[in-house]
Amino acid sequence: MILAAFQPYLLPYIGYFKLIESADVFVVLDNVSFRKRSFINRNSVLLDEREYRFTVPVQKVSQNRKINEHEYLNDGGLVKLLQRAYPNSSKFPQLTRHLKDLNKCSVNTSITKNVAEVNTACIKELLSILKIDTEVVSSSSLNLNNTTGSKRIINICHHFGASKYINPVGGKELYNSDDFAAAGITLSLQNFHESLSPRECLSIVDLLFEFGVGATIKRLEEL
Repeated sequence: MILAAFQPYLLPYIGYFKLIESADVFVVLDNVSFRKRSFINRNSVLLDEREYRFTVPVQKVSQNRKINEHEYLNDGGLVKLLQRAYPNSSKFPQLTRHLKDLNKCSVNTSITKNVAEVNTACIKELLSILKIDTEVVSSSSLNLNNTTGSKRIINICHHFGASKYINPVGGKELYNSDDFAAAGITLSLQNFHESLSPRECLSIVDLLFEFGVGATIKRLEEL
């Protein structure tokens, strides 16, 4: 069984979804430290033919607290930005709904502003749109020992009985294949950026809103 895991990014790029598609189980690392200036609460789209970086504001950001211990303030104008940049965004109300909810009063129990929950909800909606049926589980639901680095991932792999763990190639700075081998797990580092154009490194909503579902799924299959 193949497992992948990563932080819950906000509307991530197509390589993130290729990682998920390549696994049997994808674990959302929602109970790891919030990293400032990361893709947890920001990303890029194409606006007026140029890359535009957006940020969704988060209350009292601290790298000493976990991602799922943070809440969004509001959508930061992201919904209006997407509507301006992509007229076809109106065809995907299931995505903009979660973002619009950030502007509503959270006393309504059906509305969450939790960063991890909102991002994960958007990721799941995107997986449904892309027809990817990989099982998605949040790491906070596993009740595993609070380890870090390779030990955390190895424990998660053992929990699911995974024999292979895949990760973006950037993980070579974090993970040692010998540690995984000693635990009976094959570590596979994949370069999901290698064949992408600069535009394909933007949020995947750029591809969906501009070129449609069919073209985006086809591009996923080519990676």
